[in-house]
Amino acid sequence: MLLIESNDQRQLVDVIVRLLYGLMLEKKGRSRGGDRRAAVLMALAGCTDQELSLLVDLMLNPMGSGSAARQDGPFSLHQVSSNVSFKQQTGYLTLLGDVLKNLGSRLTAYWPALLGTTLDLVANAQMLLSSVTADDAAEKVENEADEEESEVGEVLNSRALRSVRQQGFKRLADFFRYPVEFDFTPYISPSFSAIFTPHLELLDQENIQAPSALLELFYIWTSRPEFAIHLVQHDPRVLPKILDCLVAADTKPAVINKVFDIIERQLLYSEDDTEFLGLLVLPHLSQLLKNLTTLVERTKADAALSSPITQRQRGSLVTPKIPRRP
Repeated sequence: MLLIESNDQRQLVDVIVRLLYGLMLEKKGRSRGGDRRAAVLMALAGCTDQELSLLVDLMLNPMGSGSAARQDGPFSLHQVSSNVSFKQQTGYLTLLGDVLKNLGSRLTAYWPALLGTTLDLVANAQMLLSSVTADDAAEKVENEADEEESEVGEVLNSRALRSVRQQGFKRLADFFRYPVEFDFTPYISPSFSAIFTPHLELLDQENIQAPSALLELFYIWTSRPEFAIHLVQHDPRVLPKILDCLVAADTKPAVINKVFDIIERQLLYSEDDTEFLGLLVLPHLSQLLKNLTTLVERTKADAALSSPITQRQRGSLVTPKIPRRP
């Protein structure tokens, strides 16, 4: 029987992890990328948690980070280097989705680095998108040819930035979905104004056709009471703007149902928690009832809205049971 020395074993595992990581990034061949990544990640599940740190290092290296980052001191957003391409950013976020799905609970020791980098990318994309919008409003290009070329470049950059932002929100939702104990507050609090606040003003307008990635994240926050507190902890406009999605013009049933899901979870939690009731329900109850009244009136003239509203009316949403204060 072949015995491998401890040092040799570490080197062997190092080589194997690097080879498997390269296979995940390989785009050639018959097999689909997602299937290949799933197979490789199943193989990597045989590594110890410590050995998996190399996988995290390989993922974060293009971002200028590593598995040991963000472990000490208060969290703060880091600027993303201009040398990190949009392709690298979206590649990281796509791979992160598969890694969290297959190995998420095994990597909680490295979540500070993975989550921190994800927040960095979303904040950077949001900042650059805001800058593009501001520049469009302030600058006038005199040369028409240059203007056309500039506009093409800005459109491509804007699409790439929106893709990074959207994928970033989805990955944040993936972190919150995992049933592990992890304190997100030190990460969400210092990044809220940069990442979430810019979306609040137009949240109802951005969720007309279908729930956005951000609204989905807000919904995931209501999966646990300790997460739901983020809906009121950082900006008092979050819940009111979510409720406004109910009455935005031409809002589709999918959006209405998603908002109903958020509301019902809050009402459920508040039945046994007076503090939750006082923070997340009572301050917004009048707006909720007002918007529900408006929505019910609209169902009389809109058959598309009739079904989801009627179904919810049969439950406890339209006439919520609010527990009495002790």
